[in-house]
Amino acid sequence: MTNRIISKRCPICQIEADAILVEECEFGYKMLRCPDCHLEFAHPLKGPGKEGYEQWYKGETTEIKGERFSVDYASRLQSPNRRRLRDYHLKALCLASVLLPFSSKVLDVGCAEGSFIKALEEIGFDVYGCDIAEEPIGFAKRIYNLRNVLASSVENLPSHWQNFELITAFEVLEHLETPLEFLRSIFTILKPSGFLILSVPNYSYHSKKRIRGGAKWDAPPEHLTRWPEETLKCALLKAGFSFNSIKFLPAGGWESFLDAILPDKIENLYWQLWERKVIDEVKQGYGKEARSKNKSAEFAFRVLLYPFYRFLKSKYDMYCIVIARKGFQ
Repeated sequence: MTNRIISKRCPICQIEADAILVEECEFGYKMLRCPDCHLEFAHPLKGPGKEGYEQWYKGETTEIKGERFSVDYASRLQSPNRRRLRDYHLKALCLASVLLPFSSKVLDVGCAEGSFIKALEEIGFDVYGCDIAEEPIGFAKRIYNLRNVLASSVENLPSHWQNFELITAFEVLEHLETPLEFLRSIFTILKPSGFLILSVPNYSYHSKKRIRGGAKWDAPPEHLTRWPEETLKCALLKAGFSFNSIKFLPAGGWESFLDAILPDKIENLYWQLWERKVIDEVKQGYGKEARSKNKSAEFAFRVLLYPFYRFLKSKYDMYCIVIARKGFQ
């Protein structure tokens, strides 16, 4: 496809610019690239909205404790071969236990059914969660017994939801029509010296998949933006974070490699055991040691498979993780 120039307003730069057409997508969408910040964004910049996500969460249902929930959420509790947490959740658990006291106030934006904040609550954190859809929030309240969870965007949270010591947002940013306003809202309700941990799909990984005709889900209307690392850093700076407070973390490495090569049943069993081990160690105050072991495994992976490591990293790291800290004003 020949790239064309289309004049559109970049959601990050906030100015009308001659954006580059990089991809024609389904449902009449186009993906454009800003020539300044290199964000790829959808045109039209319109997602499914609250109603669309409500429909997506519903469908086939099952009964738990006398109430009906979608099979997707129910399976997380009922199936012994399903893990509740992703590996970025486990990294965040270890980081939280190292950086903050266990009584710290934590908000998970896009919390879905609340598995991550339930794990944090079990450790001792004061947890809050929000998600745009009612279905997962109902699950979080009635099955996980989480109290401070709301069906709301971060921009519309109650005024007393303030001064969080940690805010997490995993795989949320790429779904939003106004990502810069989202980051600014997070910055506002984050306590000075507080931390933000977020993840987005790894731009280089999914770019390669698209070239080969895969990763169709990384496209509108589900995903409205694509984030190279330098673009994510640019957006965080515009939101108010300082340059030296923004750090990118190893995203997958050996875990993502095993995730890709192991059969599903073995992979799920492995992750279930790994999840229990990390949570138990964090509960016992060994979060630093758990994180250190994780780093040691990553280092061993690099040494054993080097010089193939860089190839495997680009091939199997499905997401990018960043941590930023809010400075004192």
